[in-house]
Amino acid sequence: MSSAPRTDLTQRFGFAVSFALTLHNGQRRKGNDVPYFAHLMAVTATVLDFGGDEDAAIAAILHDAVEDQGGRRILALIDERYGKRVAGLVLAVSDCVEPPKPPWARRKAAYLARLARAVPEAKLIAAADKLHNLRCTVADVRVQGPAAMLKFNAPAGDIVAYYDACLHAVRDAIAPPLAYELDATLAELRMLLALPAPTAFAERIGG
Repeated sequence: MSSAPRTDLTQRFGFAVSFALTLHNGQRRKGNDVPYFAHLMAVTATVLDFGGDEDAAIAAILHDAVEDQGGRRILALIDERYGKRVAGLVLAVSDCVEPPKPPWARRKAAYLARLARAVPEAKLIAAADKLHNLRCTVADVRVQGPAAMLKFNAPAGDIVAYYDACLHAVRDAIAPPLAYELDATLAELRMLLALPAPTAFAERIGG
């Protein structure tokens, strides 16, 4: 873990936590019965562990709010309540804003293009998000085998290639220990699935 600068969390962060809990109330993690809020807390903790300030922590706890819970209406609320910087960070890590969601491959390709140009704080949030998702996926595959990957909307090889592309997009802005954790967790998933080194994401989806 990096030696993060001091960050003080205020009541503003507490209000954001309550807002996120309201937005995601009743939502569960894909493929199990874990409250979705557990993911938001894990991502936020990692952002704080690696030097994120209060704005980054608020954006982390709300990072799926626009994508999953109301699109531009929720983005406008975040802007009004927490400011343009937080709203911009949330937008940067949202892979979709307007319903209906485009097909998986097209949506992820557009997200990767935006992520590569994003500010460092957005890349930190994205890295924390991908790390927690990867850890949960590895845990599921350890127990269920490759069948655990059937809950996703793409083949296992495409999923692994997408995560590899995400790591490439954020590596320039994240601390080496966080990059190491992402590398190691992705390598374990690849090993558990008996996948070779991934083809570039754009090649796999025909981009």
